[in-house]
Amino acid sequence: MSTIVIVGAGYGLGLPVARVFGHKGFNVAMIARDQRRLDEMVARLAAENIPASGHAADVLDPDAVHAAFAQITDRFGQVEVLEYSVVPRHTAANGHRVGAVDVTMDALRPYLDLCLGGAITVVREVLPGMIERDNGTLIFTTGLSSLHPEPGMALTGIAAAGLRSWAHSLHADLTGTGVHVAHIALGTSAATPDTDAMAPLYWDVYTNRDQVELLLS
Repeated sequence: MSTIVIVGAGYGLGLPVARVFGHKGFNVAMIARDQRRLDEMVARLAAENIPASGHAADVLDPDAVHAAFAQITDRFGQVEVLEYSVVPRHTAANGHRVGAVDVTMDALRPYLDLCLGGAITVVREVLPGMIERDNGTLIFTTGLSSLHPEPGMALTGIAAAGLRSWAHSLHADLTGTGVHVAHIALGTSAATPDTDAMAPLYWDVYTNRDQVELLLS
């Protein structure tokens, strides 16, 4: 069986994507910081006969990330699909939204570390094996601010745009190999996006392998 790892897994998007891939025959491994929530999601997937595991790790901790992937490969084998959707909240530490004129490096650095730095750390765990096997898919999920500036979302937007840029660069560098890279931007303005409807499009990105970027609204 193939394996998908969902980093930043939660009830909003991660669980619906897990269900889609799980019902297509994938093992599902999920990484997030809250082990209790991961255990709840694993139980839900198990009730649907989907093999799943949850691994508590902070993407800012390379050792914890490495340990999580070691557990995943020990249980399920090599990773075929990685989905990364760790995007910081839009507010600064003081709870206020930040516009472009108010950006400072001190305020921006945690966003860059979490959104882009975490992705780099995670990808380094799977990409060498994917290149060696000439097979694999990397999917990065951000929001609309990665494409278009939005008022009060400068910190998230800059970090997400950096992740988007790196995803496009990876796609270009890996063209001609068996590794596909795609960026998905969730552009919905709805308070509760219909992630159950969005999740099957992740399977389309994986199977069609013809899109480097997809905007879901």
